[in-house]
Amino acid sequence: LPQAGRVYDLGLELNDHIPSNAEFTPLSLNFTHTPEKTGAQSPFQFSADTFSGGLHTGTHMDDFVHVQAGNRVFGGAAVSEALGPKGWKQYGMETVRPMIGRGILLDIPGLKGVGRLEDRYEITIEDLKAELARKKLAIQEGDFVLVRTGKIQDWDNPAAFQAAEPGVGREAAIWLHEAGMA
Repeated sequence: LPQAGRVYDLGLELNDHIPSNAEFTPLSLNFTHTPEKTGAQSPFQFSADTFSGGLHTGTHMDDFVHVQAGNRVFGGAAVSEALGPKGWKQYGMETVRPMIGRGILLDIPGLKGVGRLEDRYEITIEDLKAELARKKLAIQEGDFVLVRTGKIQDWDNPAAFQAAEPGVGREAAIWLHEAGMA
């Protein structure tokens, strides 16, 4: 178990301006009560707000049932068995334990001397190995591996942010797993 370390907040602010896929309900944050309105009725004031929209937005981690194949979810259960009227009955985020461990950052744009990778650039095994060598790192069993693409630079331009993205290719993802990545 780790004895010391630092915590890094990888979250992005959720607000009405967050880029959102057109197929999902955009985020909406609204006040139902404000101090100005509640103060007239009582010596105490309060505020309350509502949050709605697609949760597949911003910084998040997908659960094991995010993608299905052949009407089956992760673990082999039939979608009809795993999905209830108010959500997934198995393999949801509630089944994911807290994650604490060593993390390493692979900065692929930094390796290539650019600020960001082009959309649709496929990060290869060779890219990962070269960045590990540049940083004098090796992936250890259970490491959390963060791969920087630079795509966040499009955050303030929703159309550009949603258009396409660079990412880790299939072979490179398998290689990361086989190297011991958590």
